[in-house]
Amino acid sequence: MVIRCLTLLVLAFIASTSYSQTPKRFALVIGNDSYQTVEPLKNARNDARAFAQTMREAKFEVIAQDDLSREQFWGVIDKVKGRMNKGDELVFYFAGHGVQIGANQYLLPVDIPVPDSDRQVERSAIPLVEVLDSFSDARVSVFVIDACRDNPFPKRSTRSIGGTRGLSRPEPTTGQIVILSAGRDQKALDSIPGRSSQNGLFTHELIQVIRNGNPEVRSAFETVKERVDDVARKANHQQRPAVSHDLRGNFFFYPESRQALVANIAPAPALRIEPRLATDEEIEAQAWDDAQRANTFVAYQAFITAYPNGRYSGRARIVLAALSPSRPIPPTVEANQFSQPNRQPTIVFPADLGGGTLGKVAATGIITMGVREASGVLSYALGGGKYAGFHIDVCNRVIANLEKAVGRKLDVKYQPVTSQNRIPLVQNGTVDLECGSTTNNAVRQKDVSFLPTTFVEEIRIAVKNNSGIISVAQLNGRTVVVTTGTTSSQTLRKNERAVGVDFKEVFGKDHADSFLLLESGRADAFVMDSAILAGNIATSKTPGDFKIVGEVLSVEPIAIMVRKDDVALKKIGTDTVAEIVRSGDMARLWDKWFMQPVPPRNTRLGYALNQSTRAAWANLNDRPMEDYLVRR
Repeated sequence: MVIRCLTLLVLAFIASTSYSQTPKRFALVIGNDSYQTVEPLKNARNDARAFAQTMREAKFEVIAQDDLSREQFWGVIDKVKGRMNKGDELVFYFAGHGVQIGANQYLLPVDIPVPDSDRQVERSAIPLVEVLDSFSDARVSVFVIDACRDNPFPKRSTRSIGGTRGLSRPEPTTGQIVILSAGRDQKALDSIPGRSSQNGLFTHELIQVIRNGNPEVRSAFETVKERVDDVARKANHQQRPAVSHDLRGNFFFYPESRQALVANIAPAPALRIEPRLATDEEIEAQAWDDAQRANTFVAYQAFITAYPNGRYSGRARIVLAALSPSRPIPPTVEANQFSQPNRQPTIVFPADLGGGTLGKVAATGIITMGVREASGVLSYALGGGKYAGFHIDVCNRVIANLEKAVGRKLDVKYQPVTSQNRIPLVQNGTVDLECGSTTNNAVRQKDVSFLPTTFVEEIRIAVKNNSGIISVAQLNGRTVVVTTGTTSSQTLRKNERAVGVDFKEVFGKDHADSFLLLESGRADAFVMDSAILAGNIATSKTPGDFKIVGEVLSVEPIAIMVRKDDVALKKIGTDTVAEIVRSGDMARLWDKWFMQPVPPRNTRLGYALNQSTRAAWANLNDRPMEDYLVRR
């Protein structure tokens, strides 16, 4: 009996010792798309989510985060470090912007400011070496860095801040291995050549290699290098991932199955940060996303209860009121009750104006209007920080009614936007009203809301008079410029008249840049909204050298953007547009901007009101382009 008891004790001791020495496996996955002041990315979040799913399949405890600020970035690293013990295993994945400064590599958070110097980048970005050092106690740390894109920072005078593109290989410490999506001075492809995909080439190949055959990490990364290099070369592109390591022993993404020594030992719990126990911004944002996905009164009510004074609480109250106006909405709790626990908290119920943009502008007295530098007479820069145009005037009328709603005069702040960043800047709250030249389509309606259509555009072609081009068919073998982030390229390629027409595409960063490519002879044709084409021609040095030709490729409803969940602002905007149309002021605004001379050169566009726009005013709606085309 004694021998049996001793045997059981020894077995229990061996079992408990073996289990305690079994490393936990963590995967911290970050994807940054929505950069606030530099060019946003398209597939970084998609890549991160695909990689996170692969790690879940491999039984890692996955912590996946999107669009992190610098503070949030370090916050989640600290949380993961707090969960880890010496000897655990970690996979760290980052997709987003990165930049090389001297010998050091930096990952960029979404709130990185546009820097004036290398030193400012060093203060505001995330040094990769510090990320590596944060997990130096792990038995194995695998770092996957998909940040080898073009340097997003603009040139200052004659020099660039940081390297032009790509990152050089860092020096890992013992137990670490690092793979970069491309070598020094190379750019990682954000798509797969010849295929329709939401993932970049590097992450796609990496996931395929991990899932097929479960090779040891060094072998896996060498295979990824060769496969990415082969595909890139076939597309006449240079991209060969770079690997550096100082590993001891082997590491497999999918661990070999082991016989459990103690059958009843539960696996280590998955890392989960409970929203009600944490107050940092990324957890509140995740709770807000969860409430939006559920989209029920109870879900929004629970969110407000957890975050009565949170960043999104005003929006939640507006949605609650819309879902069920007769039901009680949780009150706002005065924030300082938490710093004065002995004081009876003051309860302040939300005012009629609610939260969201109305609540923000009521508190700050500031509203931010998104404006374009060169979107024809819809929205353009006058110089000296001033902007004008048809949509600027419409937005000013919206703001006037907004001032009546909040009961105070508002200071209008102008925020120049581009085709690439206009939607992210509306989504993240930087811009309240986007007053440019944005097409309302079904894809964009998933991310933002639109006021009723104010202008229906015809997509056409601008050329030089001496080009000989008068139709789509004559674009064969020519170079066509389109503005990055617009729908013009897809419109041209989908047009039935473009079947069999082989043309080369180049891209302008904005409409002015695209017209410059046409003006300088680097492009033969510029495809864009006809009003924007007419505006650029009218303000050029030699307007008589250009003309708008060819068939109408498509018609697109243009409207002012607001945030998707901003119910109160959208209602004020919608009512304002209806008021402008009903009073006849919309027709007068059209005459002012499209038919009469406009500042600063007193040029005249001479663009008569088309029937499509007239019909849109007669039947105000926010239908997307796809629905509009079906109903025409």
